Amino acid sequence: MDIYSIIAIVLSLFVWTVFLVTHLPNKKNDDKPEYKVFRYYSMMNPWIDFCVVCKVEDSKTAKNAIIQGMDDFWKGEYFPFGDMVTSCLNDAEIDYQIFYADLEHDDDEDDIYEYMVSLFSNVEVLNY
Repeated sequence: MDIYSIIAIVLSLFVWTVFLVTHLPNKKNDDKPEYKVFRYYSMMNPWIDFCVVCKVEDSKTAKNAIIQGMDDFWKGEYFPFGDMVTSCLNDAEIDYQIFYADLEHDDDEDDIYEYMVSLFSNVEVLNY
């Protein structure tokens, strides 16, 4: 066996090793939870625009809590809509993050929505 055959075999083994390492599923990523985003906005009231991020397994509970909080707000409760939604989400005892649109910064555009879609693929829009 000449030196060129040995170099070819070593190079071939190196290429296959790199290929297998980069293309095999990574076990560490299996433990990461999947998230769902709910965006709630009102076309008639553009100042009502927020997103709630929660784990997928809590998504039904979170959706119901968001709808309940906003229903209470629309029924005439005298609390800010964010406090109503946050209260219902806390009562549901789930982990969540809530992000409000900054209309002064967003210029009434959908920047918050575009940002959430860029981060998460599982987005559901709830609007009034």
